[in-house]
Amino acid sequence: RTCKSILDKLPIENHARVWKEEIYFEIPVNVDDENSTTFVKKGDIAYYPPMNAFCIFFGNSQPIGPVNLIGKLNKPDMFSLVKNRDTIRLELYEDE
Repeated sequence: RTCKSILDKLPIENHARVWKEEIYFEIPVNVDDENSTTFVKKGDIAYYPPMNAFCIFFGNSQPIGPVNLIGKLNKPDMFSLVKNRDTIRLELYEDE
């Protein structure tokens, strides 16, 4: 449910917020907890229901509450360059 809800809203653009080694930003999706967890690993991508937030864990950080894990990054270190208020855009990438 979480992934489909996000995919249905793409593209999504908003301003990043950085907390520890996590980037998060509000997205126009409203989904309840779905197999949520408070344990994440470097590179995990998640959705935080209380804030309708898309979360990117690029380092050793833990969420402030349960998140729905939705994916994994191959190269999370590149996100360490993102600063507060940078524009982030989520869009569907289709490999040809």
